[in-house]
Amino acid sequence: MPSPDVADDPAEIAPRFKRSRFTDEGEGSVATRGGIVTVTRMMVAGTFLEVSFSKEDPRIVTIRRGGGEAGTPILLVLEEGVRHICLNSSGDATIEVITTCRKLENGIMKTGRLFADYAVELHGFRVEKTAITLELRKR
Repeated sequence: MPSPDVADDPAEIAPRFKRSRFTDEGEGSVATRGGIVTVTRMMVAGTFLEVSFSKEDPRIVTIRRGGGEAGTPILLVLEEGVRHICLNSSGDATIEVITTCRKLENGIMKTGRLFADYAVELHGFRVEKTAITLELRKR
């Protein structure tokens, strides 16, 4: 018998989210260490966004975001067409976050641009659908 808190089709009971757009421009840094490229962008109130990937296989991207009042950073793994289970520990508890990436274009090394269209799930229910574009420009 299925659990009462698990729907046959999560889309049927998932709340409808209003589409919004957020643009943030500012300074960041790019570093390469041990074959791993990391783009870091400090944001408001001590929060940050960090995007990392291997130079040898840029098809898998790790996004780490959080800090400041948001507390413990959350770690997401993105790979086009693959569903990844990401375990995030806050010290008090471990949270299972699942990402499914519909589209990933990582041209950071060639064009300075990364695009990812992905969904985030908690306990099998989609809680966020996000598209992120990261563009690097020289100062």
